[in-house]
Amino acid sequence: LQLVIRWVPGHEGISGNERADVEAKEAARGNTSTSHIDLLPPILKSTLPRSKSTRVQHFRGVLKNKALRFFKKSPRWKRLKPLDPTFSPEKY
Repeated sequence: LQLVIRWVPGHEGISGNERADVEAKEAARGNTSTSHIDLLPPILKSTLPRSKSTRVQHFRGVLKNKALRFFKKSPRWKRLKPLDPTFSPEKY
């Protein structure tokens, strides 16, 4: 088995690439212009839908917060907290 690794100038010689790099850096800094948004088709003007994993992660976070609030209102919390001030149900 022989493996050869070569550096390839991926963007060199591609017209408009330097401008795209500048625009991408400005967008990453949050310096974007809204003047071109009107030129986009309507479907691209809306926000992207959340992915399934993002929705599941958000749901689990909401569920965890609700469970923690519920537990802190319970009689068990009142009995456990004085025994161990560092106790946190998030550990379990």
